[in-house]
Amino acid sequence: MIIHLIRLLVSIAALFIFSAKSSAEAIQLNEGTYQKANGIWLNSDYGWLLKVDSSGLERWQITSNYCYPSKQEGQTAMSSVEYRYFEQLDGKTAKFEYFPGDGHTLFSKLDSMPKQCEEAIGSSFKDTFEVFVDIFAHHYAFFEQREVNWEELSDSKRNGLAKITTEQELFTLLSSMIEPLSDSHTKLIANIEGEKHRYQTGFKHTLPAIQNSIGEQKWLIGLINQLQEDILDDGSVHTANERMVIGSIDNRIGYIQIFTMGGFTEEFEFGSVEWAKEEMRLLDHYLSEAIKSFKGYEAVIIDLSNNRGGFDQVARGIAAHFTNEPFEAYSVRTDWNSPPTITYTIKPAITTRFTGPVYLMTSDVTVSGGEIATMTLRNLPNVTHVGQTTRGSFSTPLAKPLPNGWYLELSNEIFASPEGTVYEGHGIDPEFPIEVFDLDNPIQSHALAIQEVVNLIDSGNSRVK
Repeated sequence: MIIHLIRLLVSIAALFIFSAKSSAEAIQLNEGTYQKANGIWLNSDYGWLLKVDSSGLERWQITSNYCYPSKQEGQTAMSSVEYRYFEQLDGKTAKFEYFPGDGHTLFSKLDSMPKQCEEAIGSSFKDTFEVFVDIFAHHYAFFEQREVNWEELSDSKRNGLAKITTEQELFTLLSSMIEPLSDSHTKLIANIEGEKHRYQTGFKHTLPAIQNSIGEQKWLIGLINQLQEDILDDGSVHTANERMVIGSIDNRIGYIQIFTMGGFTEEFEFGSVEWAKEEMRLLDHYLSEAIKSFKGYEAVIIDLSNNRGGFDQVARGIAAHFTNEPFEAYSVRTDWNSPPTITYTIKPAITTRFTGPVYLMTSDVTVSGGEIATMTLRNLPNVTHVGQTTRGSFSTPLAKPLPNGWYLELSNEIFASPEGTVYEGHGIDPEFPIEVFDLDNPIQSHALAIQEVVNLIDSGNSRVK
């Protein structure tokens, strides 16, 4: 069963952000309905241009200066899921969506292709470099937070471009421009002479240290064995396709560890409508069963200290089981000077809920969907945040194929708390700092951290009035 657990280490970055459906009708795009979406559609916030006619949908990438066609395929999940639904909002505005009701990106209908699309862009080193620079300049949202002057950096690297003679040298040059961002949601992937190359950084302290010492497999196996053998009461389960550990402490404190936001099912095609529905059904099932078993308990620990992110709707769905009242979760936008594109509200789960004291554990491993869940749960008065500061990488990675066939992802979405706080870069600080992973003893320290949380519960230290 550990094979399934190790698979969760493959990044399944927060893929889809669900919103409330509009009153318009979403139609499923297929050979018979493409004509209803006929036209040229632009979303400048994400740099996506769509050409649709009766034969199908063609996707283009567009920036201020460049425009080129691109296939919706690549080496990550973000690059391989295609639009399946179309929703006309008015004569000039529409949504293209992966699932009906999931989209918050609006497309505007154009009368003709933009001028920059009329000029072919090549795949030379210079063309690739300039498109790479322009994509970041147009879309990356956190240069200030990550203390990078992109214009100066681009100019300095451009001066060395003339010396580049191989693809490997170009890859090294572009990677050196990503490095100072220290953003784990930003990556470059290339196939050079049949060999895959990947550059990604910004994993903070714990994960790189583990990888360079005992290794993630031994670490995760040790953490789970320790939980079930030494910490939790008899009857604990490693469940939900091995994405959760659920149990109790002294038959009075509930414990739920969630490793990824999703991945609970392998029954349906990844990214399909059926897959999304089943992920949410199983989340509700496992949390409901856990909460039923916690009836009469003093508190619940939600452990996201090893959460690697995933499906944003799962991240929000967790909080629905720990409130009796609707509440605002967070907002998303792509422009610092514009209002939010969407603000999410959490409604209480209709199945089971626990509204007593909740203690939320995080670390610098907690990322993406794990941080979205953290930001959401912290809005609840019964939730106390403990542990270590999260990683600080929230944005759904924006997928950008480059004209030479390489593949880029970067952070373009600004997630903010209801108070307007943006945690990108730094991460979310806990209210009660606890060292969850001591790098000198990264397994035993997790057990000691849980004991500290139990001590907080026993001493009444929480936000609960």
